[in-house]
Amino acid sequence: IRQAGSIYFKNYLKRRWGPDRGIPDNEKEVIKESLLPLTLRVPRLLRAQFLGALQEMAGPEFLSDWPQLLSELSRLLALAQDDVLLQAVAMDAAHAVFSRYRVSGKGGDPVREARSCAEAFGPAHLQVWKAACERALSGTF
Repeated sequence: IRQAGSIYFKNYLKRRWGPDRGIPDNEKEVIKESLLPLTLRVPRLLRAQFLGALQEMAGPEFLSDWPQLLSELSRLLALAQDDVLLQAVAMDAAHAVFSRYRVSGKGGDPVREARSCAEAFGPAHLQVWKAACERALSGTF
């Protein structure tokens, strides 16, 4: 039942997310505040659906419409220094958000947006990478 609900939620957001498409702005704010923390706590099958919803929500204007998303992703990744599962979930969320850059011609200024993303997310990602390399080299991975 939970998986069906998560699929419905993702598909609902695909149909309704965006300006003037049916979800009131106050509800959008609640969803934005709740989705990422919820994604960290649910089982893997549900997480895949929530990440799909996150990908839909982080559309072409996510830097202007959801400016706190990158800082929240960076914060979660920084908090996950010793928790490999939490790191993986945070990286999956970043993957969902940044997937829009894989397809060219999506509008906006992709160089400026990519630079902003790298500046916001890069330091936390580098710290996780360094910690993973240290664990791998020390044999404690």
